[in-house]
Amino acid sequence: MIRNLPVFLLLISCLVVMTGCSGKLVSPSSESRPESVLPHENLTAVSILMYREGSEKAQPELISTISEESKRNQLVDGVNKGTKTNLVGTVNSLSVWIVEYGTNEVVTQRKYLMYAKTKEGDHYIKLFEMRPDFDLDSYKQKDAERLIALLGKTDWYKVEQPPY
Repeated sequence: MIRNLPVFLLLISCLVVMTGCSGKLVSPSSESRPESVLPHENLTAVSILMYREGSEKAQPELISTISEESKRNQLVDGVNKGTKTNLVGTVNSLSVWIVEYGTNEVVTQRKYLMYAKTKEGDHYIKLFEMRPDFDLDSYKQKDAERLIALLGKTDWYKVEQPPY
């Protein structure tokens, strides 16, 4: 009996280590989901600004504000279902989404997302810090490359086409 004790203790130790580590395994797909990128709590509005070639207005220009709760939630759900990846393809159009949180009287937080649609038909979003570099007097399609270079092609989320 005493001869088998070290083997028995080794087996028990291995089982304890394997059991303890197995709870910490995370699948790659769960890591790629942006579950908390855009929470629903205190979401008050989403403004959509588009870079438009040939417009005389400063770029990007406001094209829509989504204040209806069901539409805001639909947009946020679409973003949160995205899969983290790199931006691939040729950018066809760019938009900035400004997601506002707070109350109807006071905005307490803004999140900025760049939305890109590619010529290949894919849709991507990326959280970013809005800086003057993203404000343009006018926009030409060649400006898309410069804007994407400022953001980088990593850490984007591939999403379905938005409902707007």
